[in-house]
Amino acid sequence: MTTSALPHEPRTIAQLNYALLALSLFVPVLSGVVAVALAYHERQRCPEPWLTTHFDWQIRTFWWSLLGFVLGLPLLLFLGLGLLIWLLVFVWVVVRLVIGFLRLNECRAITHEELRTMFG
Repeated sequence: MTTSALPHEPRTIAQLNYALLALSLFVPVLSGVVAVALAYHERQRCPEPWLTTHFDWQIRTFWWSLLGFVLGLPLLLFLGLGLLIWLLVFVWVVVRLVIGFLRLNECRAITHEELRTMFG
């Protein structure tokens, strides 16, 4: 009999994803890719509608922050403005992670208004 190293409870995986996304601020790419892959996987099989909003929130946070990083890179190389963009993306991600983690700990969904604000 084998056991998986990953937790099976969707809420625990959502907590893990918030931690992985926070880690991706300092260790880019790998932890973020793992978090978004888990979020896509769990969103498909999650029985709790309020938890699926957290996986959507995490997925959108990952993709928008990746876009900000990619857009900031050429501006960093040519104009030096990339650091400002990266700083803004960093603050934006931290705010989204805090909002998401607080809602998750309160067992509350991310509302449609929150999903539409702050770039999705």
